[in-house]
Amino acid sequence: MAHIISRIPPDTLTHAFSHAGHPLGGYPGEGHILQYPLPTAGEGQGEGAVARHETSSRIIRVRGRTVKLVGSDGQSMELTIQGYQFPEHATAKYDSNWLIVAVEVSHPRGAWRATDPCLLTYELARLADWLEAVAEGGEASPQAGFIEPNLEFHVVQRKGGKVLRVLFGLELRPSWAQSDVAWAEDESVEFPIGDLDLHEAAQDLRQQLRRYPQRAAV
Repeated sequence: MAHIISRIPPDTLTHAFSHAGHPLGGYPGEGHILQYPLPTAGEGQGEGAVARHETSSRIIRVRGRTVKLVGSDGQSMELTIQGYQFPEHATAKYDSNWLIVAVEVSHPRGAWRATDPCLLTYELARLADWLEAVAEGGEASPQAGFIEPNLEFHVVQRKGGKVLRVLFGLELRPSWAQSDVAWAEDESVEFPIGDLDLHEAAQDLRQQLRRYPQRAAV
């Protein structure tokens, strides 16, 4: 089963995480990923924690600064907005709205991290709307792309049903990528749509966007 995990502020639920025997990790200054069996009532649950039961696991989830998609086959993709590319510009149509995007990907060929200012504030808002449309089965387009071709999201029909395919290009590609073809097969991850809560993913994107809202009219 694939599911979504949020990154939480540092030092929140740290006791519960250590109790599960997992090392802390993540970007400097950010929170840490939690995924482990839910502790007994009253043990290691910080204020504001939300327990969400899955058929194959339990997740402690606190809304935070990231969206992470995790598949049962070990593939995962985490997307975090780190800030404005040009925080000093507040009135320019484009420069005021470029966001620094960090991804952390686990792929059968290897894992990688990459960062690039490749999404505009209003593109992130449209991505949230698109994910909700996909969740409801009424997406206007089978894919979501952006001005900078670093990320694309596709709905793809497979034998077992529809999957969400995330493709990485240019600066967000892994260092070991050898193909010069844009959106090469070995630079994407896939998640069965039926296993994802895309409404929740869209909500988390909007929460990130509230920290870095659109700053100039389009």
